This record gives sequence, C-alpha cells and structure tokens, in this order.
Amino acid sequence: MTIPVPGHEIVLKPVKKPFNRGAGPSGECHINLSNTRTITLPPHSVFRCEFDIKGHRQNAIIIYEWQGKESVDPVVLRGNYYFRNDYYDIRNTSNSPQEYLITGWYKNPPLAGQALWEISGCKDLEVSEFFFKIGFEDYNETNEEHDFNEAIVTIKKIDN
Repeated sequence: MTIPVPGHEIVLKPVKKPFNRGAGPSGECHINLSNTRTITLPPHSVFRCEFDIKGHRQNAIIIYEWQGKESVDPVVLRGNYYFRNDYYDIRNTSNSPQEYLITGWYKNPPLAGQALWEISGCKDLEVSEFFFKIGFEDYNETNEEHDFNEAIVTIKKIDN
C-alpha cells in the first residue's frame, strides 16, 4: 500500500522474505517477516509513533531501522507491564529515504517471566494520506475472531 506524500512516497507493505537473526524484546527471537510491516520515511521528515498496548499478555512493539540487510537496529521498544508506553518521534534527517521495520511481540502464557517472546500477527487497521495504524494480535488458544487490538501503533507525519 502506498501513501502519497507531496514529492515522495511512504510505503506500507508486508515483507515476505525470511529473516532469522536475534530480535524481539529479549534479543533472542526470530522475525517472521510476513507478520511485519515496513515504512519508508521521506528525507527530512518527522513521524510520531503513538502506542496503545492493552493486551492481557505481555505485548511489545519494536521499530527497527531496516535496509533489507540481515541485521536490524532497534529504534524504539514500547509495551505493557514493564515497558514504557509513551510516544516516540522518528526523525529522518538524511537526504535519502529511510526504511523502518514494524514488529509486534507477545508472551504466552500471560505474564510468564521465562516464556519466550513470539512475533505477533499484524493487520493494517487504518490508512490515510499522512496517518496509518497497524494492529497486532497475541494469538491466544481460544479460537475467537482476532481483532488485532492487543498492541497498536499509530504513525503520523508531524511538522519538522
């Protein structure tokens, strides 16, 4: 999906290729790229990321710098319980577009300190010209319809 920006594009798309390097809140997880999104920020832009994380299980959202390489550099980690949940501004101060990888994570069972983090399923919830919302689901053992509201990141362009 492409979001038009005067003179540039912001691309919101699923990533399809495999990626197996240490990631996640513990740094010990694998990223299933089919459950992620990438965004490309235009040069000299600022985008605010607001987090709404209310799942019963431990949930987290991590945004990584992403160049399509076999490594990722975390930019921000937000979550419930033990993590901060305030907004974060991503600033692309370079003269070229910068790509970021958006990931969601959860622990199963809930509040299990030693449980491994697992990557969450994700869904585009809302998209407009300078605003989009990505929801993550902490797939639980019940077969209820997934609502992708356990962890949500809203990303919107703000003035520099």
